[in-house]
Amino acid sequence: MPVDVFNDAAEGAPAAVLGAAIEALPQHPPMRLLDRAVRIDARSAIAEIDVRADSPFLLDAVDGGIPPWVALEYLGQTAALIGMARGGADAPDDTPANASALDGFLLGSRRMDLDPEPFRIGETLTVSCTACGEVGTTLATFDGEVRDASGRVRVSGTLSVVRVPRTDAADVPDTPGQRSR
Repeated sequence: MPVDVFNDAAEGAPAAVLGAAIEALPQHPPMRLLDRAVRIDARSAIAEIDVRADSPFLLDAVDGGIPPWVALEYLGQTAALIGMARGGADAPDDTPANASALDGFLLGSRRMDLDPEPFRIGETLTVSCTACGEVGTTLATFDGEVRDASGRVRVSGTLSVVRVPRTDAADVPDTPGQRSR
């Protein structure tokens, strides 16, 4: 019997269940940037990132790190975990019934406060997002933040996302930037 990743992915869920949630993200390596899901429900999610030298965003392995603006994608992927969970039994009463069948695309952010210091190799970052507003099934906003291991807020902001019906993977060609008709 298959595991319902999102209904079972509450705090304290088995690591395999939470790991399956990360695997369910539409991004594929190297763009799947989250390493672990800590908690997921229909209103919020917490994930962790291990800053590694193989990151596609690494500026300089010796003196640099990963620029803080990459946290916009960290927050977006964490918000996606919420979006995928929205069809579960713990979804708010006003959640559209088909919310888990929608893909979200980042429109931008209304506010984004960035610590200018890059994320350093070896750091573990904790990313948290909370759903804070919806307009029908199309638009959603999420508040989020990225904290380092000491608990210091490194990035905080509000994301705006547009949601569209999920496209069957068979309809998407391998060539980037092209879509089949």
